[in-house]
Amino acid sequence: MSTDFGLPGRVAIVTGAARGLGAATAQLFARFGAHVVACDIDGEALEKSAAGFEGEGHLALAFDLSVPENCESLVARTLERHNRLDILVNVAGIIERLQLDEVDEAAWTRTMDANVKSQFFLCRAAAEPMKAAGWGRIVNFTSQAAHSGGFYGTSVYAVSKGGVVSLTKNFARLLGPHNITVNAIAPALVDTRMISEGMSADEIASVTGAMPMGRMAEAGEIAMAVAFLASDSAATITGHTLDINGGLLMR
Repeated sequence: MSTDFGLPGRVAIVTGAARGLGAATAQLFARFGAHVVACDIDGEALEKSAAGFEGEGHLALAFDLSVPENCESLVARTLERHNRLDILVNVAGIIERLQLDEVDEAAWTRTMDANVKSQFFLCRAAAEPMKAAGWGRIVNFTSQAAHSGGFYGTSVYAVSKGGVVSLTKNFARLLGPHNITVNAIAPALVDTRMISEGMSADEIASVTGAMPMGRMAEAGEIAMAVAFLASDSAATITGHTLDINGGLLMR
């Protein structure tokens, strides 16, 4: 495997790229020579993130991907700019920490739209140019909550991330004959704003204390796993969910 994962010249959409795991992935891909189309609902934060990308040919687009038409527009804008799409990384998502009696229909819909519907419609839109090219890589983000059921008021989030696991397997079956792999990454705690602002210090310590590695992952460590799954070295890995959780959950 080359040290750049074969990314130079590839065109990659990375969602949730304004901060956290999305920003780390977009930055790594740019450093390895990919042309990054970075997307986030927060346009101002996205512009700041994209300003730090190495190299040229990058594009920053603000879209609410819970709207299917915006998923199609994101792919269309990518093709207008680069006339190809090689890689899709679905990082964008939300988490609302609510107890069961606090979950109403609006909260359910917000989470499902942001975490599942967006990935479905973006995968479907991205698959078309990938099928035409006979090559593609899709990496979706789920969570260890999909397998554990979630902790600390994340029941709806856990259900949505379970949906991403099934979505990934379905697209892997449908797109495999076109030389397109579809995989997912399931992190546990990662040192990002989502964790630092959503969990107390005691809650974080309780989870990391149950990890054999004893610490949260860094966003850049997760990004390296994305780069591997997007490479030719992972050509026969598809429909798989890669657990990156410091040993918190061993399946």
